[in-house]
Amino acid sequence: MTNTQQSLVLNSVIHGASSYAVINNKIMKVGDRVQGVRIVSIGKSHVSLSDGRKLQLFQSVTQR
Repeated sequence: MTNTQQSLVLNSVIHGASSYAVINNKIMKVGDRVQGVRIVSIGKSHVSLSDGRKLQLFQSVTQR
């Protein structure tokens, strides 16, 4: 496997006493690093990264 950056996928967000994000199937919290970039905030449907990127949850259709 090469050292090139893989795309980051926000799989889910867990809110409770603490907030967690599942990015590329790994549970992360604010302050953790993913591919060398720090997670600065976790919202209800997004994660903000220290390099200015914002990962959004895919919005699935749940009602007709």
